[in-house]
Amino acid sequence: MIFFFFFFFFFFFYFFKRHFFFFFFFFFFFFFFSMNIFFFFFFFFFFFFFFGNNFFFFFFFFFFFYFFFRIFFFFFFFFFFFLFFCRIIFFFFFFFFFFFFFLINIFFFFFFFFFFFCFFPE
Repeated sequence: MIFFFFFFFFFFFYFFKRHFFFFFFFFFFFFFFSMNIFFFFFFFFFFFFFFGNNFFFFFFFFFFFYFFFRIFFFFFFFFFFFLFFCRIIFFFFFFFFFFFFFLINIFFFFFFFFFFFCFFPE
């Protein structure tokens, strides 16, 4: 996904500079919906692994975290989309926003496993 982003980003930035933000918007649209599909299957199998034998806990945690992350990535998408239109801080976020996105994913990954292994031990 990161390789696809940089290929997409620099290719259209070099050949279509006048329509750069137009293509960037469509890439983020693809990225936003792909994250929804990813989190749907991730939370489904993740909570099915922990609460597969408990019908209530499985559906409660699954729907809670799934819809929470749909709202989270919805605002995350529009937040960076409008930031890239600010020419003053454009280059700052150009170098740091994917590093920031990488740190957020690492944080949530370890946060989930730390939370469940502490509060739901064997």
